[in-house]
Amino acid sequence: WKQSVPISSWLYTLGISRFAMKVVGYYEGKPVQSWVYAAERDAGFRDMEEPTLDVLRFFSSYVGPFAYEKIANIESPVVGGGMEAASAIGYSEKIIDGKQSKRIRNVIIHELAHQWFGNAVTEQIWDDVWLSESFATYFTLRYIEHAYGREEFLEELQKAKKLFQKHLATQPPYPIVASRDPQEGPVTEYAVTYQKGAWVLYMLNALIGEKPFQDGIREYYRLYYNATATTADLIRCMQKQTSLDLERFFRQWLKRPDQIQAGYSWKYDARRKMLRIEIEQGGMEEDAFEFILPYQIVVKGDIMKLNKRISRKKETWQIRCKNEPEKVLADPEGTLLGVFTPAQ
Repeated sequence: WKQSVPISSWLYTLGISRFAMKVVGYYEGKPVQSWVYAAERDAGFRDMEEPTLDVLRFFSSYVGPFAYEKIANIESPVVGGGMEAASAIGYSEKIIDGKQSKRIRNVIIHELAHQWFGNAVTEQIWDDVWLSESFATYFTLRYIEHAYGREEFLEELQKAKKLFQKHLATQPPYPIVASRDPQEGPVTEYAVTYQKGAWVLYMLNALIGEKPFQDGIREYYRLYYNATATTADLIRCMQKQTSLDLERFFRQWLKRPDQIQAGYSWKYDARRKMLRIEIEQGGMEEDAFEFILPYQIVVKGDIMKLNKRISRKKETWQIRCKNEPEKVLADPEGTLLGVFTPAQ
């Protein structure tokens, strides 16, 4: 057996079993296969058939070319949902049941995303494992948006936020990027490396815009295709796409373990027809998060949508307003990773 495409040494495995094999189709002349235990062929083939071909098309179009000579989805005793071995992905026998559940569907999308992020472009050191897991998680969401709609995308995004916030409330601080030794303990934390990391990419996209984001991702993939990369390499690629200084964005979201924690209040001056809004950040560190805060002012049922750049622990600003608002809402659609609490 021979593989002509270079792969990282941790991305191959050897598994032996009595398999049933089905060729689902071909992508750009490359076979797309399902390998399942012979005794479970009907259930396994049903679970693995979709949406592999369309996922390959989507990621190739959005990111860049698929690197390998085939793709095989394989039933296995792998721990957890799946393991993204290059071109031959193992899926846990525990989630193969023939019901074509969202669980197996999303695991397939995630492991296929790894063929681009983690496999074709591999993190150079374990400190940067987010370049694999955060990216596969985020691009799973992007495919869900593409194939199943914006509503399901947003639903999955909010699930990711809740998982991270639960971790933050119950577990020791754990930044996405830190110096970690795999001989001493885990180099990933699911709620952080996967879920928070996906949010970092989502917020980066919102900050710089969809086209600059895609252009940066495509350049990153092109430059480090079938090679290794670091977080610094990614930042350079993204920075080239925007005049915004991204250094603080990446530092605060990758190296701080927390999220935005802010309280806000507002007061209306009827004589001057001015609305005064104040926001104050808490959090684990002295430095404030810097972010663009979307907020809404509701006056007589009408909604005014505005944005305010926040960069200090405490900020106050004024808005001309003809009538007293009924509500002022900070981050009303939940587009930032944080908690915004209105004054009582």
